[in-house]
Amino acid sequence: MGLPKGIGTMMAKKGVCARVALAGVLLLGTVNSAQAGKMSFTLIDTGGAGAGTKAYAGFKAATNYWSSVLVTKGSDVNINLDIGFNSLGAGILGSTGSSTVAAPIFSVESQLAAVSSGNWLDVKAVADLPKLYDGIFGANTALKVYTPGYTDPVAKTGIDNSTKVFDTDGGYNNSVLGVNTANAKALGYAINPATVDGSVSFNSDYSDAFDFGLSRPTVSFLRARAAAPRSMPIFSAISFGDR
Repeated sequence: MGLPKGIGTMMAKKGVCARVALAGVLLLGTVNSAQAGKMSFTLIDTGGAGAGTKAYAGFKAATNYWSSVLVTKGSDVNINLDIGFNSLGAGILGSTGSSTVAAPIFSVESQLAAVSSGNWLDVKAVADLPKLYDGIFGANTALKVYTPGYTDPVAKTGIDNSTKVFDTDGGYNNSVLGVNTANAKALGYAINPATVDGSVSFNSDYSDAFDFGLSRPTVSFLRARAAAPRSMPIFSAISFGDR
């Protein structure tokens, strides 16, 4: 199914973090081989990682690894990934980023159930999805969530991280999730195949990063190959507040 009409792309941002972010899981465990779809990656050089370079070989080795362990249910999924090997500044090993669309929470929960492999882990995950309440899309479409407080509680504007509120109003941030496009593809949403789903860059100041060595100041790329799935978490629209 596609993103519901009127929601579409709330945002299509590729933020680049100056740190290696917490890994997110792309999709659910193992599935029956007759049902399993293939996961592939298209690598797009943004500088220093063209075909024939050590950097490209390193990225290719990493994505080949993830293609061998990540599966989807049914359809094949291709992830478009910007890759780079440029100077990023002192003390920075690499950076990652991702493209994001908005989707109703109830739709995401429904899709998670639809693509479940049926193994015990997926069954448990679906069974433990949070209960939904009335929201902007109707009954059983929104979460009750804790959020940072407001600097203006009456107008509900501004963010006060020193306080928190239990938000039960069923508004925008209760009803919508920001879903990285890589996950959206795996969940079965209609995403433009040309969308760049994520970015991974490594610092060329570590000149031997793709020699796969272990001596200092060398940083072995293979020890950091988990960077590709870091473009793929789901996060709540809570960060954006009610609209």
